[in-house]
Amino acid sequence: MCDPVSIGLSLTAAQGAASAYAQGRSFSAQKKAASSIATAAEESAIRQYGALQERQEQENAKAAQSIQEVATQVRKVAATATVQAGESGVGGNTVAALHDDFERSALNYESAVTRNKAMLDEQFKRDAEGVQLNQQSQINDAYSRIQPPNYLGILIGSAADALKIKTDADRLKPENA
Repeated sequence: MCDPVSIGLSLTAAQGAASAYAQGRSFSAQKKAASSIATAAEESAIRQYGALQERQEQENAKAAQSIQEVATQVRKVAATATVQAGESGVGGNTVAALHDDFERSALNYESAVTRNKAMLDEQFKRDAEGVQLNQQSQINDAYSRIQPPNYLGILIGSAADALKIKTDADRLKPENA
């Protein structure tokens, strides 16, 4: 017949080993899940960067087109004004001042569009930084949730259980034996 104390100690050791194995598997699964979250966050960030870049390129093209259209309109208006001034017999400094006003208006418009474009570029930069921070936050959060196995705790718990079994067995032994 087997010694009950030995059976208890064996079961305690087996329970500790099973617990360590389960915690090890859980740790591996958590690392794999965190890695998947990190990959998804990186892929999402890449898509967001692409969308931001595309939007920035569209805004740049829109600004350039707007400046070009205004410059073309100014040239047409200036040409029309020159012809009308010539037909009216007006010339000299008056026509030159009119052309200067047209040119100044076009340059003021171009300057405003350029300033707005610079502000938009800064906003795109901040948006990209936000994407990066969000990505890093998701990755950090995923990895911070990983619970590593507590092998020392398992060992101490198993040792405490074994000691309790041994102590209880010694207390239950008859004193004559």
